[in-house]
Amino acid sequence: AGLVGVLAEPGAGAATRAVEAAAALPPIDSCLDVDTLARRPGLPADPDIRARAAQLRLDLGRALSLGAAGRYADGLALAERLVAPADALAWPPLAAEVRLAAGNLASAIRRTDDQAEQTLEAAFFLALDAGHDVLAARAAVRLSEYVGSTLLRVDDAERWSRLAHALLPRLAGEAPLVESLLLCNDANLAKLRADPTTAAATFARCHEARSALLGPAHPLTAAALFSHASVGVGVRVRQRRDLLARALAAQEPALGPEHPLVAKTLGDLGNLQIQLGELDAADAALTRAIEIDRRHFGDDHVRVGDDYLRLARLERARGRLEAARDHYAATLARFERGPPIARAAAAEARADRAERERARGDLDAALAHAE
Repeated sequence: AGLVGVLAEPGAGAATRAVEAAAALPPIDSCLDVDTLARRPGLPADPDIRARAAQLRLDLGRALSLGAAGRYADGLALAERLVAPADALAWPPLAAEVRLAAGNLASAIRRTDDQAEQTLEAAFFLALDAGHDVLAARAAVRLSEYVGSTLLRVDDAERWSRLAHALLPRLAGEAPLVESLLLCNDANLAKLRADPTTAAATFARCHEARSALLGPAHPLTAAALFSHASVGVGVRVRQRRDLLARALAAQEPALGPEHPLVAKTLGDLGNLQIQLGELDAADAALTRAIEIDRRHFGDDHVRVGDDYLRLARLERARGRLEAARDHYAATLARFERGPPIARAAAAEARADRAERERARGDLDAALAHAE
């Protein structure tokens, strides 16, 4: 009901959102696997609590569907409103589900507070205490992704990854999907550890596993291509561009042309096109990316800062140094108040700007940015 309701709303793009929205739901095979069902916590004995839990799950399905449609803030607001009534039922599996949804959505928005991490941790421990190993494993994977990629605490991310791996033997029919999530996460951890060879090989394994499990057109399969293309060493620029083009070709029919994940792929594709001298194509990709990100996140978000950084590089490649300077300023204004990954990117932006100032002959400004 939540999925259908969101897809039926004006502007939701029903047909193009359906695949990704369905991907947010549990795989149907797990609903038919006797061993998997036997390992899940039973429903509450009290019929009144069961009825209230069923209604909350309908509301939770709507929150997940909003997130799948790219409406992260709306989905998060609804998921947060469900925490108190879920807790009031005193049924830990549902309290864990609600927190996992809220934590996933908060991490997608890249909140600068501790909300996402704390909510995901609460989901993990509630699920573990309730014996819901699948939820606990999914929470551990998401914690590893978020703590590693956004907060840049790689040691902590690797500990969460080990916890998720330890739960795999207890997941029965749902183990293959969680294992495919872990493969891409482990590849990303290798990239953060400056091991691009392992990262590229593991991303390729992740894509192969997801293609076999979900099909080549599934959004999660496209996400594996996107991640593989992010490995900057050991994979040629043209090969990375081609991987992103394949990811975009899978994402747009499934998610629709205005989805935030499409914007992210467009941004990275435009960045590679700049390196290859394909400046008109880069301009088109980056213009689309920043328009989508502004609509979904607002003009001050770090995602828009990412877009301004790429636009600055495009203007520098065209020799328009004053326009590049303005874009660098817009980048820094958004990055320097963002999460750790954004502040690390701010250093990259300042290095780019130092190079631009040297090209202009302003050595004092170049030195200031370099320092």
